[in-house]
Amino acid sequence: MSTIREIAESAQPIAAAETPATEKKKKPAKKKTSSSSQPDAVQLPEDCPVVPLGINGDTYYYIDASRQLREISAEKHSRLGLLALFNQRSEYLWNTWPRQNDQGAVTGWRPELVAEALMGACAREGLLDVDNRVRGPGAWADDDGQLVLHCGDVIYDGADAGNPGRIGRYIYHAAHTIPHPYQGKTDTAAADELRMLFCTWEWARPQVDPFLLLGWIGASMIGGALKWRPMVWITGDRGTGKSTLQEVINHLHGDGLLQVADPTAAGLWQRAKRASLPIAIDELEPEGDSRKNANIIKLARLAASGASMVRGGSDHKGTTFTVRSCFLFSSVLIPPMQPAEISRMAILSLNELRADAKPPHLEPKKLAEISAIFRKRMMEQWPRLADTLDAYRGALQAAGHTSRGADQFGTLLACMDLLLYDDIPSANALAGWGEKLKWSTLAEAENATSDSERCISHLLSSICDTYKDGKRRTVGSWIEQAADRWKGADFTEADKVLGAMGIRVQRPRVHGQPTELLIANAHQGLAHIYRDTVWASLPGSSGVWVQSIRRVPGAEASKSSTNFGGAPSRYTRLPLDAILPPNGKEGAE
Repeated sequence: MSTIREIAESAQPIAAAETPATEKKKKPAKKKTSSSSQPDAVQLPEDCPVVPLGINGDTYYYIDASRQLREISAEKHSRLGLLALFNQRSEYLWNTWPRQNDQGAVTGWRPELVAEALMGACAREGLLDVDNRVRGPGAWADDDGQLVLHCGDVIYDGADAGNPGRIGRYIYHAAHTIPHPYQGKTDTAAADELRMLFCTWEWARPQVDPFLLLGWIGASMIGGALKWRPMVWITGDRGTGKSTLQEVINHLHGDGLLQVADPTAAGLWQRAKRASLPIAIDELEPEGDSRKNANIIKLARLAASGASMVRGGSDHKGTTFTVRSCFLFSSVLIPPMQPAEISRMAILSLNELRADAKPPHLEPKKLAEISAIFRKRMMEQWPRLADTLDAYRGALQAAGHTSRGADQFGTLLACMDLLLYDDIPSANALAGWGEKLKWSTLAEAENATSDSERCISHLLSSICDTYKDGKRRTVGSWIEQAADRWKGADFTEADKVLGAMGIRVQRPRVHGQPTELLIANAHQGLAHIYRDTVWASLPGSSGVWVQSIRRVPGAEASKSSTNFGGAPSRYTRLPLDAILPPNGKEGAE
């Protein structure tokens, strides 16, 4: 595979175009005939400043003379379209495909021959998988697992640096410039300086959160090369310094950060395109209509693992998008989210600043220098990332984290480690972080319940429309009454109320048998309870709640129907003690 250095040395310099008047004075050399019996005029010369990449449908792909990615349909291979491809190298068209008059003087160039040569060369390159082969600004991993940093105008590959273009199977096209890595030697001083700056904020977890934020800064600079891209959500009331903290992050990333206000999910992936740059979204507050926020958070969740999305277009062709960005959110309040989304982020909470707190001294030039050092540091330390990540993942799993939690927090800690230290963390250091980030103590774990637990909780806490003594009660309290857990209570009334909701309590007929709960597969009462939730049903179908409830330990599907308030239905049988503690007795008010 060619290195960037080799590509840079063989690349054609972008020179000023010679005027057509100068070219008219030159008489072109006589053309030779190629071995394929085609004139050289329709063969693309090796020194052509436009590089054919391949085709896909009726679209032809090129790297133009400015090293940008260009997509041109067959009919757009016109004179102006071709001139745009060669742009500042237009003199190449006059020299290579000249149009001559009867006296042999050059009077222009021949678009039809240029188009034939370019389109033929693209066809010979074959089909191009644009979504997986074209890479914009940001960090990437090559086929050998090495880190490649695309800065828009320069591509860094270890010690090599060169112009945008094709490297192995991948195409790194020219784009807007993002900050470059530091050119001198690096150490850990810059990371320690930034950590101390972060510590001037009043974090809810002062021994943890500044380190996790530092880890996100490092991870965001190499996000496209990571297997897992961690999300961070900074939250705190007004007066906690969120805006100042966001200003620091903006200075650190410069043009290498996609910062947006009031975005939509579609706007974000259209803005990101094929780049792997971090995305920061400020003030994403809860709203009455949560759909827009939900779509943005879903996009960030998909970006964490690099999952692809397909969207239809007006031309009836699907377009695939893969976002590989590390997301950072900030808000006073965090919008409601599914547990699967919360488990993919670190929540960094800020407390109110002390009355005597002095604003941090921010020097944009100094922060830009720290940013350059970080980029160089992540490139230098990249070879030990895998082992470092494995070490932190093991410590976190020993502290109760699931595989997903270990990916999220492990990546943050590993990238923090690459910035602050030079070696794999010691066993004592790993144990210390496992203790600080014990899963059972984290705010991120508060909603990390299973789907079946949330489904049952929704059922038990739902308010029944039936009134008793002028009050409405929860479904759970009616179940307790029907299970004869209330001394002196009439369970016959509870049976009627529950039956109308598609629920039935099966009390033991023989002493020692367990009390069981029967929940209908299809019932309008349950459909009403679960409407507008992920466990809802469609008319004439079983509810999605059936799938969740059958994941409860001890659940059993029925083989026949039973009566629920006059409506027969198949059902799921649950041991009552699996969802209501045996000692959960309480008396009616």
